[in-house]
Order: sequence, then C-alpha cells, then structure tokens
Amino acid sequence: MIGNRKKVLVIFRDSLLKERGTPLRVKSLLKEVSKDDEIKLFTATRDSASVLGAEHLQLGISNFDNVVQLQRFIKKNKIDVVVFHTIGAGYYILPLLLFGGGYKRVLEMHGFFEEEARLYNDTTFFGYHRHKFAYAVIYKLCHLITTCSDTARDKLLKYNRNTHTVYGGVDLDLFKPTSKEEGATRAEGKTKIVIGYAGNARKWQGVEFLLESFRKLADKDQSFSLRLLFSEKVTHLDLSGISVYQSLPHNKVQQFISDCDILVIPRLENEVNRLSFPSKLMEYLASGKPVVASKTSDVHKIITHGESGMLYVPGDVEGFIKCMTSLKDPVSRGRLGHNGYMLARDNYSWEIQGALFSRLLKGVYGK
Repeated sequence: MIGNRKKVLVIFRDSLLKERGTPLRVKSLLKEVSKDDEIKLFTATRDSASVLGAEHLQLGISNFDNVVQLQRFIKKNKIDVVVFHTIGAGYYILPLLLFGGGYKRVLEMHGFFEEEARLYNDTTFFGYHRHKFAYAVIYKLCHLITTCSDTARDKLLKYNRNTHTVYGGVDLDLFKPTSKEEGATRAEGKTKIVIGYAGNARKWQGVEFLLESFRKLADKDQSFSLRLLFSEKVTHLDLSGISVYQSLPHNKVQQFISDCDILVIPRLENEVNRLSFPSKLMEYLASGKPVVASKTSDVHKIITHGESGMLYVPGDVEGFIKCMTSLKDPVSRGRLGHNGYMLARDNYSWEIQGALFSRLLKGVYGK
C-alpha cells in the first residue's frame, strides 16, 4: 500500500501553530488524514516547517512567488490532489491552472469572507457581487468542496454537485466531563448557577445580546451569574458587573468550562451565522455541560431541544430566559449535559470527522 499512496498537498495561507478557529480546524483534520496509510501528506503554510512532520513548503508574503513555488513543488513531488483550505487559499486555484493541471482540486470551505465584509459594511454593492462572481468560478473549478455546515453545503451545491459537509470536531482528550483540571475561576467560590461563554466578541457572536438577556434574567432571578472568557481584549462592550477572564491557551479552556454550569452560544440571525459553524459547540457538548444556543449556524441540526441541549429563536430574549430558568434543576442540567457528551463522543470527535475528510479526499481519485 505504501507505494500506491496518493500524494496530497494541503495549502493554508496562515500558520498552523495558532490554537484557535480555522488553524485549529485545519490542523485537527490533517492530523487524522496523516494517519491514513493510503495518503502521503505534503503541506504548504506560513510555518517554517510542517507541524505534522510532512514534506513542507513555506509560503511567503508575495502571492506571485507563492504560486511559482507551489507549481514547482507540485511538479517535483508529482502531487495527485491539492487541498486549498478556505477561500483565501482558493485564490491560488486559477493561477496554478495557468501552469497546467493534472491534479485534483479540493476546496475546504470555512467562512465566507464576502458575507463578513457585508455584515461590517466593509464592502460596496459592486464589491460584494464581484467577490461572489469570483468565488463562483473557484467553486466550479473544484473536483470536491467540503464545508463546515449543511447550510453552507446546500448553498454551494448549485455551483458544484460534489459538495459535502465535514462538521467541526473536538479533541476528547482535552474536553471531557471527567476532567480533573483545577478550574480557572474556582478561587472565587461558586454560590450561583454559572452561565459561561468562551470565544471572541465579534459582531456575529451575539455577545451584546447575551449581556442584555442576562441582565434581564438577573432582574427576575438572582440565581444566575455570567462569566465570559474572551480570546482577545474587549473594549467596545459594557461589561460592568460581569466576570470577565483573560484569554487562555486552547488546551486550558476546559479549566474555565469546568467551573460553568450552563454554556451558551448566543449567535444572532444573519448570513455569516447561517453559513458558518461555531467550533466551540462540540467542545461545549464534550465537556458534559448543558448547552443553550440560538437556532442558527446549524446548531439546531446537531442539538435536539430538551434532550441534548436547549434552543431558542435568535434574538429572542424571553426565549433565552425561559431556557435558562428551565435549567435551574441540577438533575435537568446533568441529564442534558450527559446526552450532549454522548452526542459529541459518538459523532463529532476529530478522529471521526478527520476520517470522513480522508474518505472524501480518496473519493476524488476516480473523478
């Protein structure tokens, strides 16, 4: 089998050493792909060496130089499949084709930049549609596209019929209900039911809604407290009276989660959220804590309301409050937390999601 391995080059225009979001997803998927004895993995990233021990090409700042070096690397190593991780790397598809093809092209989608720009009013009407057109061309040039949500998959199927979902996963060694780690916030003591949020405070995350909803909840019921763990410094929000904690390395986030009783994903309704997927969901579930989330970002396609978590309509303050008050009973929290853990363990480990990604990659060989 060793001599017949397909050579797969993965391109990511960033560093895989970053322990967050997209880099973490890419690295976690590739770690599992590297275990497949039918695949020989090559990497091209901004890192000086491969974090996976593969043969490696370091990408520079100049996109023109990168395209030239990638073409030489592909030809030298007789690459069979090139995986472009996110649309950022997808921009290389057309320039590389000018040098000649012969390999299969795979786009691993995680985020829609044009939708984020529109949400922040960072693009014009014509700029938005110019990018949409360019992306449509890229989609059509691929032999396979994988996305992080079924909603994103359905959107891209009209451009490329070979589009499949590979949801985010979780490292079950890091996130688990039986963690013996000392909590990051335990020293404060805990006399209330702790609602926890871990992540960034970007517009689509819904942190402003969370703060508004919690304050209205606290006015009605003094049983709850709110703790926020941000991945960066936040200055644009009114955080008075809220417990806020400094950023933690990814492998230490469990320490924060272990001291929370309920975990929240308060995303609002917009196109960014509709198409994206919250990487924290699987980590929340695997930690054995009940999750309260809005019905967007495909969360409602993973969680069954009242069984493996609680769901409410995005932006519905009263719906949020109702979910929280229904979880005052520790027995209810324990039941939902356990069911959520089983859901993550049996379906959404990186081992399972990575194996799916490997099968999809091998499936393009005959296309």
